Amino acid sequence: MANRPVYTGLLYKPFQALRTVFWTLLALFYLAIVSPVMADNPVFTVEGVQVDVTASNALEAKSKAFEQAQADAFEIMAGRMLPEAQAQQFQMPELSTISLFIQDFEVTKEQLSSVRYLGTYTFRFKDEAVRRYFAGQGFEYSDVGSQPVLILPFYQEDDQSILWSRENPWMSAWNNSGGFNGLVPVVLPLGDLEDVQDVGDNEALSYREDRLNRMLARYNAKEAVLAIAVPDSQAGALNIHLYRTDRAGPELVQELSVPATGQSLQSVLAQGVGKVYQALQTDWKSRTMVSAAQNNRLQVQVNFKNLGEWTDTQRALQRVYGINDIVLKSLTPKSALVDLLFQGSESRLRLALEQANMTLTAPQVDMASLRDSQNRLKPLVYQLYLNRYAPAQQGSFSQRF
Repeated sequence: MANRPVYTGLLYKPFQALRTVFWTLLALFYLAIVSPVMADNPVFTVEGVQVDVTASNALEAKSKAFEQAQADAFEIMAGRMLPEAQAQQFQMPELSTISLFIQDFEVTKEQLSSVRYLGTYTFRFKDEAVRRYFAGQGFEYSDVGSQPVLILPFYQEDDQSILWSRENPWMSAWNNSGGFNGLVPVVLPLGDLEDVQDVGDNEALSYREDRLNRMLARYNAKEAVLAIAVPDSQAGALNIHLYRTDRAGPELVQELSVPATGQSLQSVLAQGVGKVYQALQTDWKSRTMVSAAQNNRLQVQVNFKNLGEWTDTQRALQRVYGINDIVLKSLTPKSALVDLLFQGSESRLRLALEQANMTLTAPQVDMASLRDSQNRLKPLVYQLYLNRYAPAQQGSFSQRF
């Protein structure tokens, strides 16, 4: 029987070092393959821009329509990104300036006659150029989009709150409102059998959390907002109560009122839809607003069991809007040290990461190791992970904010 080789400690150490180098190089190879340029931010894409222009001939009509479409698209994007007060004061730049901001465009639909042009456009703007422009004008802005929010429009009358009934005019108003073009995408339920089983009439404030979560998963929504509309005939108004559902139970966060005197119910409800939608946008912008001067850097550690987890984490980071750059500092077969360059506060960064289903945890602070050998403060290292790869015992190394 052949003698088996015996690996002494002296021989094993070079072998272990070579193995570490091999896996590190392999991880770097994966990094080069799967780390594309940061994905296009949908905040800077404006779809469905419709124009209808008549001129002396078809060519002139088409040229004027394209100019109008550019201006309309930029105005829509500005309203999306700027806080309401600043959006009202915003002065549109010259068309020659807007043209410089356009990355590309496409015509999704068009009709042309001898003197008239009807077209529908999609414009994609250069994100960095737009940010610099708003900052140069002294505006704050938000360039972080939210995950979809599911709206559950309950209509309360005579102590009954209806959701799925055909007699729910509040639901009809939402369905007839058309598309929404803001930072917070809104999703409306279909009202099919699964929906009715998960959240029923008269369950606005007594829904079962597990069934609501099941419903959210079907619509790929981050959370649900209960929008309970209550007509008040004595006050001549429609009162709307907004509840958030991402905590232990429904929590009242805002109350809105729409005057109803001299207006049809349909008109009042349509105004109510607009107010609710605007309230969602305003709240989101207030939490994600930033200015050009707010540049920050955060050092994070990503632990992973295999290269697949590291690859998935990189791809998720590429989808996080609000991060300006991702700098790899070091890499081992089981962890990576990364610098995140971002604008705004740490809470804004956390919110942006949440939209990509990622969690940033607070660093474990060891007072004895806060300074290096030359008594300089060392950067705090945070922990970052994809939620589906969450550590088994989070509390053992950090405390989540």
